[in-house]
Amino acid sequence: MQGKAFPAGGVEAVWLAAADDVADCRYDEQAACWTEIAMREGGRFVPYAVGEDEASYAQRLQGRYGLWYIRHEVSWVLPVANGEAAAVVEWLRKLDERGMVALVLLLSGEVVLVGRSVEFGAERPLRLAAAEIDTCTRYAEDPVVRVTLQANDVACSRPFAGNMENLV
Repeated sequence: MQGKAFPAGGVEAVWLAAADDVADCRYDEQAACWTEIAMREGGRFVPYAVGEDEASYAQRLQGRYGLWYIRHEVSWVLPVANGEAAAVVEWLRKLDERGMVALVLLLSGEVVLVGRSVEFGAERPLRLAAAEIDTCTRYAEDPVVRVTLQANDVACSRPFAGNMENLV
């Protein structure tokens, strides 16, 4: 297609919060985006390191016989130094008990809110589908954790256009 620039794919950054730390979210129907996220006292979105070219966000239409849903999947490679890989996996397991909400910065510059639904509110948080520790193959290379979070919903995610300054 000539003359049209397509945004780059991939994920640049991921921030996670426990689902119950998100008190409320405002959605603007007119603008078709989330405009505000209110956190409970002490709650915040925690940044997770993302390996370069090692992250993705996919939304897949799945189902059959008229029963369709959207599977949201955020996955990334989290570089972990100083032997902390097991501690990171344990932390993600504890966070999974409460469900998770993610702010995902795409390489296109768009931020999407995943794990919170316009239709279902807080009822469809992200859940830990996999966390795999890889010791890597090169000498003196730090291990990594491959993380995959999933949630099912009836709609695609919507962008977050609000201010992230007080959230992270």
